[in-house]
Amino acid sequence: YVSSPFMIFFTRVDGSRGFFNLDDFSDGPIPEVGYTLNRLYFHIEQYFKEWVLQLGAPDYNQRVQINKNNSYFINFNYTTTLETAYGINRGSICYIHGCATLNQYLIFGHNQTPKAIKNKWHFDTFTNEKEQLEEAVNDMGSLYKDVNAIIKNNNEIWEKLSDIDTIHVWGLSLSDVDFPYLRHIKSIVNPQAKWEFSWYNGNDKKRIENVIEQLSLRNTSLIQLSDIILLHPKQLNLFK
Repeated sequence: YVSSPFMIFFTRVDGSRGFFNLDDFSDGPIPEVGYTLNRLYFHIEQYFKEWVLQLGAPDYNQRVQINKNNSYFINFNYTTTLETAYGINRGSICYIHGCATLNQYLIFGHNQTPKAIKNKWHFDTFTNEKEQLEEAVNDMGSLYKDVNAIIKNNNEIWEKLSDIDTIHVWGLSLSDVDFPYLRHIKSIVNPQAKWEFSWYNGNDKKRIENVIEQLSLRNTSLIQLSDIILLHPKQLNLFK
């Protein structure tokens, strides 16, 4: 295990899946779906925050090497690991989905718009229950993680990135819900900027290759975080 947060961070040379399977809700009592989902979301948020808060301290002997100077961080994992384990100033970190440790509102959910849900449920085949379905879809819309809105609401972050040289994408799942962030970052950074992705296994490599192809990235590299463990004095003695 490597004590690295799920994040994207950016450096200059000059000195971080949804919780809901929507198919599971396509059967059953239609009028109760929205009410059930809202209750479910409320409890998941509470229990998820409690789970994050009870996590143990990161293993300081498994920290990775991070360039803290002239860097800016976007953190996806709801914790203050960057602050506590790496000593990074909070002003250099954006908790894009909130931070449980700081008692912030946590953003999570599914990535399907109400329109996509309606198309999946084929409204024309449920004529007698169309009104109930409309209500359920609207309720499910409250569980939608609107990544484009999150991007729009964080303009101050993107303004910091116009002259960065390297984008490090570490520990991110690169799922469909993550892709808009990467696409937006690509649209605002120097086209010559280098993209560095961390990988863990063969499936990760395939996923990264697909993302690189979809974004038409040219200057890219792959690393394993286990290869950049920050050595401590006791570990250094092994090489003497």
